[in-house]
Amino acid sequence: KRIRLLDMDGSTWNGTEGGLITGFVNGSKIILLVHDNRIVCISSSEVNNIDEGNLDVKGFFKAYAPLNMKLDLVDEEGKVVKRNLSAWRGFYGLNAWLDDGKIWIENTGTLPENVYLDGRIIRLYPGEAFDLPAVDRNSIELYVLEEPGIVKSLSPEVKKKGLDLEWIRIDGVEDHEIQRGRIYRVRAKIKNHWMEEVRNVRVTFYLDGRRIGSKIYESIGSYPRYPSSLLDTSGLSGYHEVKVEVTFGNERIEKVMEIDVREEGFEKILITKVFCYDFSWLESEFIEIHNPNGYDIDISGWYITDEPWERVDRQAKLIFPPGTEIKAGSSIVVSSNSSAYKNFFGCYPDFGYGRMEDSVGMMIEEGRVRLNNHEDVIALKDEFNRTVDLIVYGRDMDIEGWEGKGIRSLRRGEYLERKVDGKGFVDGDKAEDWVIKRIGRSSVAQMVFCGKMKVKALVSPDCSLDSLIEELEQAERMVIINTYTFSHPRIADILARLAEKGVKIKVMIEGAPVEGIKGVDILNLLKERGVEVYEMRSCEGYRRYRYNHAKYCVIDNDTLILGSANLDRNGYPCRGEGGNREWIVIIKNGSLARYFYEVFVRDLSMPDVIEYNPRYQVSDTEEERKVFMKGFEPLEIEENITIIPVLSPDNALDSMVRLIRNARESIYMEQMIFDPYDVKTISMELLNASGRGVDVRIIINSRYTGFERYMALRDHGVKVKLIDPSDLSLSNIHVKGLIVDNSTVLISSINLDYASIYENREAGLIIENKMIAIYFSKVFLNDWNGGYDHGMEDYKNHVLLITLLCITFLMILRGRIRCSRFPRWLR
Repeated sequence: KRIRLLDMDGSTWNGTEGGLITGFVNGSKIILLVHDNRIVCISSSEVNNIDEGNLDVKGFFKAYAPLNMKLDLVDEEGKVVKRNLSAWRGFYGLNAWLDDGKIWIENTGTLPENVYLDGRIIRLYPGEAFDLPAVDRNSIELYVLEEPGIVKSLSPEVKKKGLDLEWIRIDGVEDHEIQRGRIYRVRAKIKNHWMEEVRNVRVTFYLDGRRIGSKIYESIGSYPRYPSSLLDTSGLSGYHEVKVEVTFGNERIEKVMEIDVREEGFEKILITKVFCYDFSWLESEFIEIHNPNGYDIDISGWYITDEPWERVDRQAKLIFPPGTEIKAGSSIVVSSNSSAYKNFFGCYPDFGYGRMEDSVGMMIEEGRVRLNNHEDVIALKDEFNRTVDLIVYGRDMDIEGWEGKGIRSLRRGEYLERKVDGKGFVDGDKAEDWVIKRIGRSSVAQMVFCGKMKVKALVSPDCSLDSLIEELEQAERMVIINTYTFSHPRIADILARLAEKGVKIKVMIEGAPVEGIKGVDILNLLKERGVEVYEMRSCEGYRRYRYNHAKYCVIDNDTLILGSANLDRNGYPCRGEGGNREWIVIIKNGSLARYFYEVFVRDLSMPDVIEYNPRYQVSDTEEERKVFMKGFEPLEIEENITIIPVLSPDNALDSMVRLIRNARESIYMEQMIFDPYDVKTISMELLNASGRGVDVRIIINSRYTGFERYMALRDHGVKVKLIDPSDLSLSNIHVKGLIVDNSTVLISSINLDYASIYENREAGLIIENKMIAIYFSKVFLNDWNGGYDHGMEDYKNHVLLITLLCITFLMILRGRIRCSRFPRWLR
């Protein structure tokens, strides 16, 4: 097939007026434009390195192609230089000036054009300059035939004598309006009109009095010189003064040019996530950016840099390729290892750099951008080097786009996520906008399950074990269990028999509980009998959750058992035996069961969950089992019920706050641990509820706290009882529950302290049903009325101690003051 070449000297030409230009490339080589493996055109690129005697005109590549056609740029060796180029419409432009008795004409547009001058038509290609002798008259006028409105008028100057600074101009700029954020080249022309050389000439460039560049010539003869300096417009706006000063001998000449730095408005795009401290199992840094606007934004040419303070041409950059658009309200992810990102998150990032798959968009790399593990500055900039968004972590830095101190240094596995409030992403350009999270944690929004369900309410030690066993023995396909500890021999035996029958059993425990793993012999037995046992523990010094503290079981994806009890003999005691106070529910609902199954599968899939390895240690001493006279039977109902799952750290705090805030009559709370200073938000909601007349009562296990931590609550009308479990013939008060208005109940594994709310994996349910709520209210009131308030006893002891100290002080003082001043009974 015959293909015509487009050459810069105009010897051949393929393209039409109003054609479309696809792009630029440096380097002298043959270029092919390819669409769907079909060559659209062939062209050449040129680099013209012209010495000091002439203007330095950069070479370039231009070709003409149809609009809206995606093209690949291929060199003569078949190597793809750039992908996904898209053509853009060209324009006409003309610049003309007088120099040394010549008229210089330059095509500053992007299309070939014909320039008319005194009856002569001059054909110029983009970037091409042409000179011809100046005519001897007062004014000269030129215009572009294709667009007659482009006109230039010139006035010849009187020839000067001596060394002269003839003009200052900015390359590629017709007037003095320039764009903020770009780097321009300021150029001057120095002409020697003397016969002799002028020696030791220094040329200095200034911006608003600040030196930005200089050039020294040993001598300037009859040939003109064109010294230049780079002008960085980052941070500039409005009018500024550029001055060129030439000194030689004792003489000095200068010229001043005023520039107007314009800043076009740019759209706000936010950095919303940064992950920089990776692992062997996630060797991928990534950055997420978000478009909060209600419309799509083209970010072609925008870039990410970790050197925003450097001049734009010295910054390392990750540049978004042409055609990159971020949809309204959506996000895009840039990753350093696209396959590792997919393995971890289940999907590819939008763009990649470093190690990447062909299916991922390629960022254009200039220099090396690598996120520092501990401290860095990351900026998103537009094509004009304007800071769109910026984040500072691990260090403090005074820099445009950031206020105050930086975010603290990150630890392995932590990442930064921008906070969200009721209006959207928080954007105050400061550390308080960000929260530090651990990679791999789930982020589950609240879901609501409604409909007719069978629900059985249980309490320990009264009536829990038999109901649990009954459900387990009916399993046909699978059982998954998440529990903090597992040491119950009877439950273990049932699971082993189910496994032998072909039921798929998976158990996940906490691998490093506070008091160590108990029931090792039972866990070993489960492994031997075909039960899959896993433990969550540290991996390479990192783990997602401080503790795996959730307690739930899913059977055949249609039954959920959830509560506060671990799978041990105190959590589920045999009939007639003593144990902990626990709240538990069994719910028949496939959607709810599958919800917790998916939570389990996600938690199990991360590298900090490993298969349990049998270990050997001295068997736990079996404590003497006390007799317990049960007072509560299970409650079983089938009604229309609303259930809301609660997970820590995902949504537990928000769920509890909403629950307490909606109380109108009563709040009954029973907790193993409640630290009001750790969870101030919940404490304030309880105080507010009491203030609006709600009857707020709290039972707290006295073994884990002291009365002084609850004085503020008591002083504001909250009724708090610190009860020792032994007063109720219990091994422990292990409940983590809340009842509101005798109509809604929270049953969970969540203690009210910082770790349980913000760091542990915890699970619970909010159940909106009067019968269930009243059932647990009766249990609560039984404990409330049956337990002695050890907090009040401590309070009375403290008052007595203070009284005795005061009397003792007065007795000591008695010896120093005349006895007659005291009443007879005190003498």
